[in-house]
Amino acid sequence: MFVLEHVSSIDSTNSELLRRAAQSPIHQRAVSADVQTVGRGQRGRRWYAEAGDAVLLSVGWTFSPSRRLDGLSLAVGLAVARSVTNFSPDRITLKWPNDVLLEDRAKLAGVLVETLPHEGGGRSAVIGVGVNVRAPHPSNAASFETGALPPAALVSTVLPRHADGAAIICNALRSSLLSELSLTLDRFEHYGFGVFREEWWSRRAYANTPVRVFERGEASGQSYVGRIAALDEGGALVIDDGRALHTLHSGAISLRPA
Repeated sequence: MFVLEHVSSIDSTNSELLRRAAQSPIHQRAVSADVQTVGRGQRGRRWYAEAGDAVLLSVGWTFSPSRRLDGLSLAVGLAVARSVTNFSPDRITLKWPNDVLLEDRAKLAGVLVETLPHEGGGRSAVIGVGVNVRAPHPSNAASFETGALPPAALVSTVLPRHADGAAIICNALRSSLLSELSLTLDRFEHYGFGVFREEWWSRRAYANTPVRVFERGEASGQSYVGRIAALDEGGALVIDDGRALHTLHSGAISLRPA
């Protein structure tokens, strides 16, 4: 189980664990915060959330030299979806490779995985998770990650900004996430992504909707439209555009409803 340190404010929970990794082992260490001043999301995006708006959590895990980390972010996303499901009556879906959505429509949570070599062999992973608990303030309509899907929240927008309800949900969800992440990462260490593939596939977003794929990021303007056809044992997504199959691994790929 994780040893958790919670602080009121920090630049970035991921950055803090990366700093600590240079000094001491971070396996099963966790850092959470009410506010991040320089929060980071995928592809360098800024991540905004006021106190009480989101669970902001990073955990450290060291994997053995024999464990490949293909599909790690998908397994983590599944752990987040399992935890969030306990707090929401709506269907929680997974957008390949890093996002947790509410009914395919809006972004509820995100995952940021950063790895570094471990001095004893293998790799250590710093895994950041952010879950929107309360809708962003109107003055912060960019949501907790700019340039991404519109935000979703676990609780109603009518919840008073400083109500105890959001704090209670944050605390309960944080505990649930730590427990689920511990179980998931231990299982991933032993078996890899393959044991999670079927459940991830059952939660996939845009299952029956054409998607537009930007293989070099949306700024490139180069894209194609297809349907999600398969997910392989390593977590790579296969897109069928009607003429050929495209296998997506990672990198600057963006996926959107067509």
